[in-house]
Amino acid sequence: MTSELAILKKLSDMILEVKEALKAHRKATVYESRLLGLLSDLHSMWSVTKRELESQGLQELCSEPDNTFQAIQRTAAGTRPKKLRLTAEMREAEAAIRDLRIKVETQAVPQDYVRLKVRVDALRNDILQEILQEAFRCWRIGSRRACIVLSWCAVEAKIFDLYRSKWNMQQIKNLVPEANRKEIRVVDDLTTISDAYLLRGLRNARLLTSTEFKILDGVCATYRNIAAHASQKKSITDAEVSSAVENMIEFLEKPV
Repeated sequence: MTSELAILKKLSDMILEVKEALKAHRKATVYESRLLGLLSDLHSMWSVTKRELESQGLQELCSEPDNTFQAIQRTAAGTRPKKLRLTAEMREAEAAIRDLRIKVETQAVPQDYVRLKVRVDALRNDILQEILQEAFRCWRIGSRRACIVLSWCAVEAKIFDLYRSKWNMQQIKNLVPEANRKEIRVVDDLTTISDAYLLRGLRNARLLTSTEFKILDGVCATYRNIAAHASQKKSITDAEVSSAVENMIEFLEKPV
């Protein structure tokens, strides 16, 4: 939430700067290059703000202020924009951002969200990081099952990369006997093999300790399966998401 509030503060400061420039402008129409440049910068700042909010799953909060800034842009793009109209629109923008800030401040993030998001943003693998960031956007807006399923997708991606980079197919079949029971010719065919068997293969190759295998196998057998398939189980809690996702992040962080 800190980053969103910081960028909203910058946007509010820019609105005040434009309002002061309009107040100092002495004519009924605006064609001063500096003032028009400020209005262009203001629209760019809103675009950055909007992207930041959307990246955090808060796109539903952007609709009303977006309409206001689009109106300002249309007015500023006119041949000789009217000062009176721009002044009124800037007041509307100021009010819209004030209301938006209040809404953002009231958006409660789940416990452990910020702490774990820092670790996600520090992942060195861009693809795994992108998957986890999408998972965290789901978590933030309350889609806990989607968060767990997407996080497990990142785990699977790393599992397949490990098999692909370290062994040929015969070695893989030696590590994962279940692969001999099916038509497994290339690594991508491993998608037909249970994740539990693939994890066991990593344990057998000493890329996972027995404890790490037990933890990940438990995440897959419980939360991942509960989240991905219809179940009569009660809703998954934020605490359960936190525990499951942290275990998955530890695997993604692990150098193997």
